Amino acid sequence: MNKITYKKINYKHISDHFLNGYIRFQETTEVYYVEDNEMKLKNNNFLEDWDQEKLINVSRTLKDAVKNGGVLYAAYDQKQIIGFAVLDTKMFFDEYMNVPYIHSSKGYRGYGIGSYLFYLISQEAYKRGAKKLYISTHPAKESQMFYLARGCRITENINKELLALEPYDIQHEYLISPVSDTLKLIDIEYKTHYKMSAILVSKIASKLHRYLPNDEADFLNVCKILLMCDTRGYFSIGTLFLKRRTEVIKEENMEFFEDILFNYINEWDQVDQYCYRVLNYMIALKEEYYDYLLKWSDSENKDVRRASLVSMIKSSNKLVLEYDFDKMIFLVEKLKNDEDIHVRKAVGWVLKCSYFKYPERLEQYLRDNVRNLDRLIFRYALEHIEDPLREDLMNL
Repeated sequence: MNKITYKKINYKHISDHFLNGYIRFQETTEVYYVEDNEMKLKNNNFLEDWDQEKLINVSRTLKDAVKNGGVLYAAYDQKQIIGFAVLDTKMFFDEYMNVPYIHSSKGYRGYGIGSYLFYLISQEAYKRGAKKLYISTHPAKESQMFYLARGCRITENINKELLALEPYDIQHEYLISPVSDTLKLIDIEYKTHYKMSAILVSKIASKLHRYLPNDEADFLNVCKILLMCDTRGYFSIGTLFLKRRTEVIKEENMEFFEDILFNYINEWDQVDQYCYRVLNYMIALKEEYYDYLLKWSDSENKDVRRASLVSMIKSSNKLVLEYDFDKMIFLVEKLKNDEDIHVRKAVGWVLKCSYFKYPERLEQYLRDNVRNLDRLIFRYALEHIEDPLREDLMNL
């Protein structure tokens, strides 16, 4: 199977042939029915298969739905549509929005396509103020297993108009959870790729950022769960989400950011990602935030000490230190003899990154302190300096 793509469809792109090639075929042997508010199973054999006329009629229905304010997502295997879901955005019972269609084509079921479409629609409903999805679901056992596995439950608030359209359908509702639904989207997206790379992680973060909760507390909760994960890819996605929504990186949320730094980061590369994608943005905002760096430099946690240095480095087209040189040197002097090698490497790193803005001052500092710096730090500090100056400093 090729890479599956998902698109939000404009009604202008829905023709009578929109669903050409889509295979609705479903063979049913058992169905559920509701009795005394309980789901019960019985035998019932029938086939459901959409012919060309049905595909055209459904295409027209989808176009009308989107024209009237609905939201349609479609899944594609290259140019072939293999799944779709639509949300009717008209609210009823003060909290529900209806999901008239959610389907995956034969041959593509069981790969997470229906789930992905489900959570996309859930996020769209949430952003429009809905608290629950209402779904009149096909009674087939397989269909019911899908909805129950997503967390749907029989609703007590029956929409009689929708029930009249399909009297044998099971009327379900789904309580929208913006944090959980976002994480499920991320999980499905992540698990569809067998081998992760930095570029692929960045693409996933960019793709899914639009579906994140607008509410700040919910957004931070999503990021925190990702940052707490042992899986490196999830951690990276969390830092990229924060980098994209810089308005949440502020002192009022420092307790949140320090909680992550103090309790959930335990590798030097995680420290660096977190610092130059997140913490640097805040530290650079106000001079008084330097007090946080001083506090972190006294920590018993080596990763927090490293963060006190790396947070001064800005990530743009290249890593550069634009922070106050004297304040940087104060921390360098404080931590240059640290017992942890990764802290000492960070000392060398901030020195080398300072060269782009402070070339003369860095040169003078290195000349004055050649006997006082660990050779490892000294070599790191020289990395951006070109010959013959670099060779001259090496021979001091």
